[in-house]
Amino acid sequence: MVRPLRILLAVSLLAAALLSLAMAVSGSTLTYYLPPMDKGGYASERTDMFLPAVVASVVAGITAIATAVWVVLVARQPRPRSHWFMVLALVLVDLAVLVVTLGMDRPTF
Repeated sequence: MVRPLRILLAVSLLAAALLSLAMAVSGSTLTYYLPPMDKGGYASERTDMFLPAVVASVVAGITAIATAVWVVLVARQPRPRSHWFMVLALVLVDLAVLVVTLGMDRPTF
């Protein structure tokens, strides 16, 4: 495979991993409001962490770091096809974890 094509494919895998990371991090916080204690009071705002999204963020972060290293390795010299399949499988697992996490029901308060 020619070098520009290798770099393009590796960078596209990195872009997918970074997009996954951004989506996972954005789904990790929950904001809810508690009713006021007295009449005419203000509702208090609370934030909480959605732990499955935190796990997805960690998986996405590890995938982003691994694919960034992969871009550097691919830019330096050609890699075997089996290594490409492993990196592709890592990105696909990351996207599957993201889809499952974002599809989960959020807790109600």
